[in-house]
Amino acid sequence: MHNRRKIGIYKQISVSERWTNFDCFYEDMHNSYCEHVAKFGERDTTIDRIDNNEGYSKENCRWATMEVQGNNRSNNRFLSFNGETLSLSQWSRKLGITRQALYSRIETNGWPLERALSPSKNPKTKLETLIKDVRSGKFGSKNKVELLQRLEEFIIS
Repeated sequence: MHNRRKIGIYKQISVSERWTNFDCFYEDMHNSYCEHVAKFGERDTTIDRIDNNEGYSKENCRWATMEVQGNNRSNNRFLSFNGETLSLSQWSRKLGITRQALYSRIETNGWPLERALSPSKNPKTKLETLIKDVRSGKFGSKNKVELLQRLEEFIIS
């Protein structure tokens, strides 16, 4: 059984009757919360509804990073290219350009996906992107191999 509550101004979101008691919510979600925090940290742990058309319940909720949650929005635009489907934001991060620049390439300038989603051939742009990624902490200790591979690719190209 779910209680319907208006969360924000747009939707009536249901919350399972069980979760109206915090002890039940704690019982259902605490262990997975601790596991997620151990892996991603407290600042990057948010509760996320797997299916945004469904309400908050044990079956429909998980702990997710801000990036995962951001890519689970109902208004996201997904683009498929070379067998890979990513959101506009994910493509922009992969390419090292802003989301707005990528959107402009596609919508304002009418570039075909092949052109809009192809990595820059400009070595200065590639190096700037790599430096930005390192400074942002993208390459934590678990990603050192990826960093070294990208550096080798840059040196070779």
